[in-house]
Amino acid sequence: MNDTNILAAIIQKKHECLVQLCALGRRQRELIEAADMTSLLDVLAVKQRVLLELQRMERLTDPYRDQSPEERTWSSPELRQRCAQQLQECEQLLQEIVRQEKESEQELIHHRDEAAQRLECFQHARQVSVAYTTLPPEGACRLDLSSN
Repeated sequence: MNDTNILAAIIQKKHECLVQLCALGRRQRELIEAADMTSLLDVLAVKQRVLLELQRMERLTDPYRDQSPEERTWSSPELRQRCAQQLQECEQLLQEIVRQEKESEQELIHHRDEAAQRLECFQHARQVSVAYTTLPPEGACRLDLSSN
């Protein structure tokens, strides 16, 4: 297998990883909106494995970074075109993934703030409940306003 065929295989695998990350990002957002944190953790674990594979693909492209694309010998013009198309799609997928991550982060912040507000309301209700249950017994604090 020549260098450009190896590079093409790496680019294809990178593209597949990014497609998978994009799909996982959509699922992540759905789970955040549904407040399904258990399933969200499962999706994040899968995303981590895909990210590790993507990093591996990036490292495999290192030897090709210093090469001039014009100097590469492609086995066919179709292969060269396919790689160029996949690289362009990779850039678009990366932009989509970054957008998804920002939206997911904002949604998580929103859920966190809502949970904090509910906890604060619960704490106030608990304090009121404790205050009422610790009132002195009936008649212990009567004020006699009658005049003699």
